Amino acid sequence: MESQLRCFTSPPLRSTPSSWEVTGLFTTDLTVKVFSNDVPSNVVAAALAITAPGIFVITHDADSTLVTSARPAVPGEYLRIYCTGLGMVTNEPPTGAPGPFSPLAYTAQNSTVTIEGLSAYVPYSGLAPGFVGLYQVNVQVPANAVSASAAPLVLSNGGNSTTADIVVQSAAHSNSL
Repeated sequence: MESQLRCFTSPPLRSTPSSWEVTGLFTTDLTVKVFSNDVPSNVVAAALAITAPGIFVITHDADSTLVTSARPAVPGEYLRIYCTGLGMVTNEPPTGAPGPFSPLAYTAQNSTVTIEGLSAYVPYSGLAPGFVGLYQVNVQVPANAVSASAAPLVLSNGGNSTTADIVVQSAAHSNSL
């Protein structure tokens, strides 16, 4: 049986989110053919995964500014991870609709986060309210995190994970500024 899933993609995007309606229809890898200007590509095999986390950006929860060397994360503060690939959610919106504000759409599988190998508290993991196809994970930087210019932040969900480096400034150092 041949099924078609049509979606838009543009460079450098290389992953394609699927709609809620196709979940459970496929149990093996897929074969994919891409059309560009009505010209088909070669057929290639694509791995199918229920989750495949990918981080877009990490911001400070308090003011939505990016976590950078000029604005490092501080132990105890909350951050927002904007990402993709966290799978099914509760309170699924229709395909193409934004994530709901109330009730929120939580991920079906719990997300975990470590920063510098330390477990971080995750009070929310789900669709970003008001955005289409974007997930948001709220996380608290562990109180015992130490200063690092490239602290690994690992986001895991459904047995798959992704890593992004963030700048962390120790609480003792931030109090002396």
